[in-house]
Amino acid sequence: MKESLFYGTYRYKVDEKGRMPLPKKFREQLKDSRGGKLAKGADKCIVIYPLGEWIKQADELEKAVRPPDIQRKLSRLFGASIFDLGFDGQERIALPVELRNYAEITDSAVVIGAVKYVEIWNPELWEEQMKEWEQLDTLWNMKESK
Repeated sequence: MKESLFYGTYRYKVDEKGRMPLPKKFREQLKDSRGGKLAKGADKCIVIYPLGEWIKQADELEKAVRPPDIQRKLSRLFGASIFDLGFDGQERIALPVELRNYAEITDSAVVIGAVKYVEIWNPELWEEQMKEWEQLDTLWNMKESK
């Protein structure tokens, strides 16, 4: 199984049942990697991990040295919000209600490649992220020019 690399930004409509397409190259890579998992991501987005990457994430969670009570809580949190990725006859994915609510996704979404995984964003929240990054880039450039 080769490693998947995801890149690019795409905008899609989401239907009333939470179904939406993914870019063809993303679908093909996810199918090549034996599917994937949908999960809550940082910054209120949905993450799609290819199966191999999800297994790595789960292994890292288990290997970390933490007090047992914290480890149990993190394992529950991680496991309870994971959903299997599947494609319907029209090659769409279905976003579970729990994840749509978490990411505030209603009738449209932005899909981005984040190198080793895919993120799905509410368009307004994605634009806020982009503005924050532009501000950081401006500050960084100001620092570098001094």
